[in-house]
Amino acid sequence: MFWTLASAAASAGFLPALVVHTAIHYTDFIHLAPVYFGITITGTGLLLARPYLCAKATTGPTGPKN
Repeated sequence: MFWTLASAAASAGFLPALVVHTAIHYTDFIHLAPVYFGITITGTGLLLARPYLCAKATTGPTGPKN
């Protein structure tokens, strides 16, 4: 569930910036570099967090279920 919420939040933040800039034809790479950097960092963070976010629940402090 967190995986979906994080992806949706990132899309809600970055997608409108790209859509608006494309609509007004202001697509200078240097101007949009922070958006591209944010997309890259967010995507990398979500990919690196995937093993944790998709891990199975543990039974308690003793470790994962076998």
